[in-house]
Amino acid sequence: EAGKRSFKAQELKCVAKALNEHPSIFFE
Repeated sequence: EAGKRSFKAQELKCVAKALNEHPSIFFE
């Protein structure tokens, strides 16, 4: 369970990073 949560946090960080670098990917 804790592992899942920390994986989710990592995933969110990756998404936030991608949004920061390439916002157009999410708004095409």
